[in-house]
Amino acid sequence: MVNKAILVGRLGKDPSMIYTAQGTAVTTMSVATERKWKQDGQVKKETTWLTVTAWGELGETANSYLTKGRMIYVEGYIKREQWEDEQHQKRERWTIVAEVIRYLEKPVTDRRPYMEEASLPDDLGNAERHEAAV
Repeated sequence: MVNKAILVGRLGKDPSMIYTAQGTAVTTMSVATERKWKQDGQVKKETTWLTVTAWGELGETANSYLTKGRMIYVEGYIKREQWEDEQHQKRERWTIVAEVIRYLEKPVTDRRPYMEEASLPDDLGNAERHEAAV
């Protein structure tokens, strides 16, 4: 079986980063993807918003260099998160856990240097290993 997600989209807002109790960075991004097709001679568009999570050094780098509106390429896997809310209702959401992030555009300003690619360093291993620490 394969669990692989590849997407290209734009950030809807600046990334948000927190640290786990063990000191691991976790960055969350809201990414808009777009699908186009023709129907009855007209071009139709559909925008889908996805939550992307990046762990460790990848998350720190994304938080440092990405800003709202930037186009990015993400490779990762799909993860289902489940929890119970304050009203004891079961909730769930699907996220993309990033393993590779490529910046597809140079930033509009020079306040942050341009980086070609960020991915998980070998010493971090599989990002899922860090999820239990949250």
